Amino acid sequence: MPESMDLLVNKLQDYVGGMVEDLNRELERELENEYESRTEDEYVSDSLDTNEMYFDKDTGDEINYGAYSLINALPKRIAQKVLAAQADLFSRTPEQVFQDLMKRKVLFDDEGEVADLSNAVVVDDLEEPLKTKVLDRYRYWGVEDNDWSSFIEDAWKERLAKMGFNRVEIAYSLGGAQGDGASFTSDSIDGKQLLKYLLKRTESTQEAQEVARRVLGG
Repeated sequence: MPESMDLLVNKLQDYVGGMVEDLNRELERELENEYESRTEDEYVSDSLDTNEMYFDKDTGDEINYGAYSLINALPKRIAQKVLAAQADLFSRTPEQVFQDLMKRKVLFDDEGEVADLSNAVVVDDLEEPLKTKVLDRYRYWGVEDNDWSSFIEDAWKERLAKMGFNRVEIAYSLGGAQGDGASFTSDSIDGKQLLKYLLKRTESTQEAQEVARRVLGG
């Protein structure tokens, strides 16, 4: 390679290095924005509601509805005992009692005792500061694994592939601590595709575009 062309390539490498740093910062901002939105009160509250989670209005403890069953899900022996007791108490047939309990969606524990869920409320119905305490408890529930960022990573890998960066890996660490950030690496760069991208990129400097043209032979 002629010495003059070698100098141009070095300039181009410097420019691409700066572009990559800008892309990393943009990637970091996008991840941080998504992370922050998933840890806001409204998102956490909606997630708890979507998962049908209820809490004791006096203590804020989670009430596990999964521990209780409708009459038709109880073991046969327990269900028959419940129906017989209710039938005797209200002078009705077991079939009538069964239909009424199903209609009213009465819940029972494993022993056939009626569940007292009078204190069960959704998180938004809790009084302050109990509501804040519960939200803080589940604050990072939606970001405990990396699944929350997968759609962002997939979009970026597709975007970077159009620039010429293939087999991309994305790494990040968020939280505001020293050393946190986001970056991508690529072990297969299509140089020709990257140069063509620089020519079309509106943010590219005139010098970078001119160098790209000369390296491409245009």
